[in-house]
Amino acid sequence: MIVSRISAKTGDGKSILSHMEGEPYFFTFGKSEVPKVLEMGIGTMACGEKAVVYVTSQYLKSPLIPVIESFEEVHFEVELFHFIKVGDMLGDGRLIKRRIHDGKGEFLMDCPLHYSLLHVHCKGMLLNEESRVFYDTRVDNNDQPLEFSSREGLVPGGFEMCVHLMLPGEIAPHMPANVPEGANVQWEIELLGFEMPKDWTGLNFKSIMDNAEKIRLTGSRLC
Repeated sequence: MIVSRISAKTGDGKSILSHMEGEPYFFTFGKSEVPKVLEMGIGTMACGEKAVVYVTSQYLKSPLIPVIESFEEVHFEVELFHFIKVGDMLGDGRLIKRRIHDGKGEFLMDCPLHYSLLHVHCKGMLLNEESRVFYDTRVDNNDQPLEFSSREGLVPGGFEMCVHLMLPGEIAPHMPANVPEGANVQWEIELLGFEMPKDWTGLNFKSIMDNAEKIRLTGSRLC
């Protein structure tokens, strides 16, 4: 999803659209909500950048901005505020990850892609008329984060798949005993941090024993 301010003028300078004041303009890449050429131009911009995109009549089709379609040429002035990353994790719409709050670090480089001990706060909601919350670590776990290790099977597979593509500090909703079979569920997840397995080379005896104890406790949970 893109958050921006957009204004548009005809080729001779007549103003036909302005979102440069007040509420920003929201649209989603790939949904044909704005002219394709405008979308392509915005895709080359960085957050905070201002640019002008020139679009001719054959590329002006837009369901959200129909007022522009009758002109020969339109000049769009765009100020890009923010990208809200939305990912279709399985490619078929069954598992969608959307970023609510940016985390810290570089995407993928600083994500817990490999086997890790993960620390998260999470809230699970049924996507029905009431949007009933069935689990919240801040309520049901005395405000303590949920801790689990990769591939333990202690959390739903889709939940874990999304966490592996989060950055520390990121908050994302992700589409559990008191959940009806076949129900649509949304998880709101905050990745607090993660710990990678340690290389025991060079560790002292106490550190080795502490790591061995963590492994033993993990094994006990899975038995």
